[in-house]
Amino acid sequence: RDRSVSRGLGDVYKRQVQDVVIMKQQLFQLLEKIHLLHLTHRYQEMQRYITLQNQEQQVTSIVLQEA
Repeated sequence: RDRSVSRGLGDVYKRQVQDVVIMKQQLFQLLEKIHLLHLTHRYQEMQRYITLQNQEQQVTSIVLQEA
C-alpha cells in the first residue's frame, strides 16, 4: 500500500489556480513583447518611407535647379 501523504482536493485546486495565474501572466508578457515588436517594425517601415520621400524631394530639387 502507498504510504505517501495524499494531497487533498483543495490543495490540488489551489495549485491549479496558481498555475493558471502564472500562465496568464506569461501570456500577457508574450503578447506585450509581440505588440512592441509590431510597433517597432511599423516604426522602421515609416522611417524608411520618410527617408525615401526625402530622397525623392532632393532629386526633384536637383533636377529642377538644373532645368
